[in-house]
Amino acid sequence: MSVNTSNTPDGRGVLIYNGEMILVYTDEVNCHFENIPSNIFKGNKSGNLYLTSHRVRSFFFFNLLFQIIFINRKNDSLRSFSIPFHCMKDLKLEQPVFGANFLKGVAIAQPGGEYFINFNFLM
Repeated sequence: MSVNTSNTPDGRGVLIYNGEMILVYTDEVNCHFENIPSNIFKGNKSGNLYLTSHRVRSFFFFNLLFQIIFINRKNDSLRSFSIPFHCMKDLKLEQPVFGANFLKGVAIAQPGGEYFINFNFLM
């Protein structure tokens, strides 16, 4: 998981790795974090959501991993939030009858990373 590393310097676009592709793009996504490790996650965020392919090369073969990138539209301390699928647990896609679809799960803290606790997200 990474914070403020996936956006362009002007904050309007997404940065992806060489060879990575944008599979799905969604505009006007609301994001909310619970059990937050830092104040930059505080409050509701709205922006763009990207589902990208992310290739990791191992010794004999390629593994195709997926990654979610959220780009915040507001000018605050959280500009972007990127999380690969292997860093999520309890991931659920909810489709209520009388409401918007949403994705929720738990972001797992990475060893040696900036954040040391797991926290919940809702998009």
